[in-house]
Formats: sequence, structure tokens, C-alpha cells
Amino acid sequence: MEYALPIGDGQFGASLFGGAYKDEIQFNEKTLWSGTAARSPYGGKGYGKYENFGSVFAEDLSGCCDTTTETAATGYLRQLDLTTATGLTQFTSPEGVTYTRQYIASNPARVVAAHYAADANGKISMRFTLVPGSVLTSNVTYENEEAKFNGKLDLISYSAVMKVIPNGGTVETTEEGITVTDADEVLVILAGDVRVDNHRFKEAFHKKGRMIPFDQVEAFIGHAPGGVCPFAVKEGVKVYLDESLKRFETVFPAAGSANSAIELTIPELEQYSKFDGWVDVCKDWR
Repeated sequence: MEYALPIGDGQFGASLFGGAYKDEIQFNEKTLWSGTAARSPYGGKGYGKYENFGSVFAEDLSGCCDTTTETAATGYLRQLDLTTATGLTQFTSPEGVTYTRQYIASNPARVVAAHYAADANGKISMRFTLVPGSVLTSNVTYENEEAKFNGKLDLISYSAVMKVIPNGGTVETTEEGITVTDADEVLVILAGDVRVDNHRFKEAFHKKGRMIPFDQVEAFIGHAPGGVCPFAVKEGVKVYLDESLKRFETVFPAAGSANSAIELTIPELEQYSKFDGWVDVCKDWR
């Protein structure tokens, strides 16, 4: 497929390619940027570009449709409904089963969701895989019907999580992906990002939040941009953990340099950061 339909909430979104045999949901987050800050000591020469976050691929395993005249899907429809902010792909197999795929980007939940269904029971057999963008040197792990990857660019850390939830049939998770067999329907969810809520930040700290200038970060915190982490900071620097972190079993903070990170459970993060307290200053994650 060469063309895609866009959905999103201004922060996290996706492009829907709508392939019948192999569907692709290419997703992006607006702060995923390579290179250094424009106000860096390099005079802007290291300024990067907006990067592709990755794609979810949903490959049909049922054999419902193929590329020959006799086995091709018919009645193919792909649309973007601006009144409901939903994407749709629909087609009919040679045996007369109609397959419907619906997509949304949720602003309150900050996720992209895809729903795969058919007008007959037990017809959804697919393999779901999560693939990072080409510049993201990350390994994908599969476990318990989830796929995830994480890593670091020059200035930011990133993480993506996909959850596959089938209704009926069977599901198997291997290092090759998440395979659903003979299900009635499947829901796929991509987690979004978390942003600071300025109002809550001011309520918690009685001042407006602002970014530290690039050339002052290391002197103030003890780590250069890209390597700032919640431990081994300079004396007097307070560390607070946001409630949104409790959604995850493990997190991946930087480890002091732009090319390092460490996986920690929440209790380990509390222990090693010697944090001053929990706060609730982020939005769009509940």
C-alpha cells in the first residue's frame, strides 16, 4: 500500500494502510526527534528531524484472501469518517465472509486502538508484530500478549507498547509475534505518551514548570542532556516520581549518558533514586 489515512489527537497518532492480507498501522509521537537542541554548543549543526516511531503489522493467517483472481477479496472499502474520527477497512472473502477493521485514536486514553472482526464466528486468525522505526536501534520483546520496545535518541528516551486482546479462539506469544487463531474478534491497543499538566504542576510545586537551558543542564543536575536520570544527581537536586509510572511493571530511565539506559521495577526506582515523594502532575494517561 502506498497511501494511508491519518488518525490522531495532536500528540499521538497513526497512518492506516489498510492492507487486506497484511495490515500496517504506522504510528508517531510528535516529540520523537533525533539530533540535539537548536541552542546547543554545536551551533545548530546537530539539529535533527522528526522520526518514524514504528509500525504494527497484522498478517492474515486464515487464507481468506490472496492475490489471484479466484482468491482475491472483493468489495474493498477504506475510509476515514471525519464525523466520528474513525478509520475503516472492509472487504469480503471469496467464501462470502465480510471482514471489518475499525481504528480510533483516543485523546483521553492517549492510545491508538484497532478492532478486527468478521460477520462469522471464528474467522480471525492473524499474527501481530511490532516493528521500531528504522533509526530506533531497539529490540522488541514479546510476553503475555504484549509487545514492547524502548531506547534513547540524542535527547529523549522512547518506549512503545502493544497489547493484543482476542475474543474467542486461542492466542500464542512467541519471539516471532503474537498469533491469534480462530477468534471472533481482536482488539489491539498501542499505548500513547504522557505530558506534564501545567495546572497540576503549579499546584504541586507552587511555580510554573520550565525547561532548563541546554547548556546549563549538566552543571545543574550532574548529567548532560540525553543522559539525565533520577539517581546520582548533584546535592540539592530533588527527585519526584509521577503517579503515571505506576502503570508499568518496569521502566527504562537513562543511566547517565546518551547511549545508556537501565530497566528498573518501580520499587527499585524508588530505592535507587532516593526520591523525595510521589506527585501527580501528568495528564492524558488515566
